[in-house]
Amino acid sequence: MIDVFQQASKKKRQAESILADLDLVRKWERFGRPALVGAFAYDILVTPDIDMEIYCPDLRIEHVGGWTVGSRLRDGTEWKIDMGSAPKDYHPTRAEDLVEPMRTVRRRLPTVQPPT
Repeated sequence: MIDVFQQASKKKRQAESILADLDLVRKWERFGRPALVGAFAYDILVTPDIDMEIYCPDLRIEHVGGWTVGSRLRDGTEWKIDMGSAPKDYHPTRAEDLVEPMRTVRRRLPTVQPPT
């Protein structure tokens, strides 16, 4: 039986492959600093979903917003990639600020078996 964290690790490898194929991080760098956040960044990826925030030094109206891209693997799995922009000096808690605390919590969790 595979544990939840092994499943998450497999999903993360799939997500990394998708990101590399689409080259999204490099493409967003012309607008600002992309940061992978959410379950992907926390190493607890369970559903086929990737989240990215782009912190823009000169946020113009055409950069403001959120975008979703879909990607389908050969096995039929549909992935969703959500991306949003924010000013580089965005002051409320940024999703990227939660990455390290969440990874620390994740490392302290015992191996978990998925429900049967």
